[in-house]
Amino acid sequence: MGKSLGGFFGAIVTAVVVAAAVYFSGGTALAAVGWGAAAGAVSLVATSMLNSCA
Repeated sequence: MGKSLGGFFGAIVTAVVVAAAVYFSGGTALAAVGWGAAAGAVSLVATSMLNSCA
C-alpha cells in the first residue's frame, strides 16, 4: 500500500513540475495542463509496471 501511494504522489509531483515548466516557458495554460497530465500518467504507469515486476 505504501509503495502504491508513493507512486501516486510521485506521479502528481511529476505532473505539476512538467505543467509548471511548460507554462513558464511560454506555453498556454491548456498546453501546460495537457503535458502535465500526460507526464503524470506515464509516470504512474511506469511506476506501477516496475512495482509489479519486483
